[in-house]
Amino acid sequence: MLKYQYRLILDLVATIEEAQNKKMYADCQEAALALCDSIEYMTDKGSKTVELLENYCNLLFEANSGNADTKHLNKHLTIIKNSIQQELKPTRIEIAFISHIPSMSDSLESIYLAAKADPLCDAYWIPVPYYRIEPNGEPGEMRFESVGYYPDNIELTDYTSYDIEARQPDAIFTFNIYDAGNIVTRIHPDFYIEKLCKFTDMLVCVPYFVEDLNNYDVVKARGLLFAHKIILSSESVRLKYANLFHKNYEVPKSRFIALGNPKYDKVLSTSKHDYSLPSNWEQLIQGKPTILYNTSLEDILREGPNVYLKKLGNTLSSFGRRKDIVLWWRPHPLTEATLNAAKQLMLREYIRITESYKKGNYGIFDDTADLHRAIAVTDAYYGDTSSLISLYLATGKPVLLQNHTVADATNEFSDKTPEDIQNILYPEDIDKNKLILHEMQPLTLQDLCNYLVNNKPSQEQITLRQKLVTDIIGLPVGGSGSNIYKYISQQILRP
Repeated sequence: MLKYQYRLILDLVATIEEAQNKKMYADCQEAALALCDSIEYMTDKGSKTVELLENYCNLLFEANSGNADTKHLNKHLTIIKNSIQQELKPTRIEIAFISHIPSMSDSLESIYLAAKADPLCDAYWIPVPYYRIEPNGEPGEMRFESVGYYPDNIELTDYTSYDIEARQPDAIFTFNIYDAGNIVTRIHPDFYIEKLCKFTDMLVCVPYFVEDLNNYDVVKARGLLFAHKIILSSESVRLKYANLFHKNYEVPKSRFIALGNPKYDKVLSTSKHDYSLPSNWEQLIQGKPTILYNTSLEDILREGPNVYLKKLGNTLSSFGRRKDIVLWWRPHPLTEATLNAAKQLMLREYIRITESYKKGNYGIFDDTADLHRAIAVTDAYYGDTSSLISLYLATGKPVLLQNHTVADATNEFSDKTPEDIQNILYPEDIDKNKLILHEMQPLTLQDLCNYLVNNKPSQEQITLRQKLVTDIIGLPVGGSGSNIYKYISQQILRP
């Protein structure tokens, strides 16, 4: 039996008791018989509680005839309550996972898989609609991404057939944190946290990024005000969230829990061998090293068109002049939507650069929802500051932040030897300040490219760097989804 069903039964018994105290015995009898039918339907088997309810109906008849008093009725009703608590105690749970943007759904995926693997849990993955926000700040055309956008091991449930209000799931998971506060995309209002929290006692939010929040994000992330639990990647991040939300909105600090981040589960459980690439991508790579070029929304808007777009165009074209290494460009999936809403002049130039890169056919343009394929297949990261960096670091592969003032990224002069570069990329010891390398300080992009072309890092080097990175970041990587599911299911079933 599910917890919400158990709660409904107890509520109905309380209603019967109120009616009994008013000597409304016919109403009590009708409600008790209806409760018998409901329990038999929910349990699909015989029940001691049903027998007690049938006896109670007989007592009600006698009481109505003057052959039984209130004392007997109260005593029998107490026996019924005890039977319900012992016999019908919840053993199953139902959880709804709400996902509106597939590329962000790795925030919930391993939790869902852990729930799905539990024979005592009914887990429903429910893709829901969302909107892109127009330049005037209003929602544009509704978008809905479902079949074909999620991995095969996720069973999709039609949101129009799953009535959340009626089903009252034991828990609802979402990675949306903004509700109406997002200026780029916005989940359908029916699935705002503020609304969903009315239909469950356990609304759980797992933010879709892995970075720390800043004060600006606190202003926007008003959806978190209504969550019952907010799951965070580490104790340091938990403290920052808890302190900021307590200071700004008096949200209890106990709502914030550090249990890891499912995004790391996905990174660590995925390898390049799990993916087959489009044939034209395979032809481009053909065994050559590949660099993931990640461009973010924040850097584009902060640097402005003159600086950023010049850097972007030069970086893309410079890889066109190299035949020994492949650039895998993955712009943020909301880049054009953001520019359309914020800087339309910049949008036209960005589109021109993008189309030129695609037509050149010398690099990969990845605008798919599958972030983890890019992480698994590529050999190094180059680009902007982004939450993707934390995930990439967990692989043990190098990360180099681009310098927007360096125009031709692959032709910088460097006097470093291969041994120098290897010691920088794969040191025997590493501190927090050297986890992420900066272009020109100490490596150029050319250093990184040349090293990858002429040297293949050993698995031992990658594993050592991965361990060093994990220890420094202090994240409970691996198994986060199972830990989160276990914690929430225990909270649900707690008396």
